[in-house]
Amino acid sequence: MPELKSEIRDTLESNPALHFTSSTLQDKFEARDVQVRNAVHDLREDGLPIISSYRGFKWAESREEINNCLDHLFSRIKGIEAVTEGLIESKKRFL
Repeated sequence: MPELKSEIRDTLESNPALHFTSSTLQDKFEARDVQVRNAVHDLREDGLPIISSYRGFKWAESREEINNCLDHLFSRIKGIEAVTEGLIESKKRFL
């Protein structure tokens, strides 16, 4: 995994204007989807400016790009919270 992380980092950082889908990175590095996504996750946790959208992953070139990605992630969190609350409510049917 460290090698895959390094390869993905180098690819994104050296091509900041380009988006790379998970599928493209899988093909490029002969990796599975979960490996690519885990590597990107780890790189983000390491503080690297990797953003994502429907177009794929890319190296952020501005604070605005990071803010847009954060807005999208926060909206996903809200959606997950709503689903979680609905499922918690649905458990009452099984009491």
